[in-house]
Amino acid sequence: MSATDQARSIQLCELALEFARAHLKPQGAFLVKVFQGTGYPAFLAAMRGVFVAVASRKPGASRCDSKEMYLVGKELKAHWSLSLLGLRMEGMRFVAGKEAR
Repeated sequence: MSATDQARSIQLCELALEFARAHLKPQGAFLVKVFQGTGYPAFLAAMRGVFVAVASRKPGASRCDSKEMYLVGKELKAHWSLSLLGLRMEGMRFVAGKEAR
């Protein structure tokens, strides 16, 4: 996967996570297909900050060399915010660092 495609994929995952955070019921679940690479560790950390439980799964039908993964988040954490995770929005991207101004 090209660096541009990876960045776009992670951006879509981040937008979906924000939508889920805003609209899921407290006991809801969120499933997202991601590709390991640039941005994956930060996205996984964001998922862990939003949900009580996060599990990763690699489909059995996926090739061994594929970076395809599925993340499942269950049960929203109570007082979630980007600043608690050490992330801020910059444009449409999550960025590690100090709270947004």
